[in-house]
Amino acid sequence: MKELKNIKGLQDIEENIEYINYLTPLDMECKFNAYGGTAFGLSPTITQTNYFRPHFKSSKADNLFFVGSSVHPGSGISLVLNSSKLVTEEILNTTKDFF
Repeated sequence: MKELKNIKGLQDIEENIEYINYLTPLDMECKFNAYGGTAFGLSPTITQTNYFRPHFKSSKADNLFFVGSSVHPGSGISLVLNSSKLVTEEILNTTKDFF
């Protein structure tokens, strides 16, 4: 948070956070039966593959984005890099007038 507050436009980031959520290794074990965590994200069930994965842009909160192997388009280093590229492009498009 300290580092983020040093970025122009984010000095008051803490005052603007409306919701904080996190997962611990115990959460991963209890919620996803992933003892010791998971190297490749969500389990590959039909409801957690391809388009059914959580999308990189939240449909419930404005300007909330996700990057990683558990978001659509899917797992794998190249896809993680692709999802981070998509998030970066969306943030730049969404906030082009902000900075």
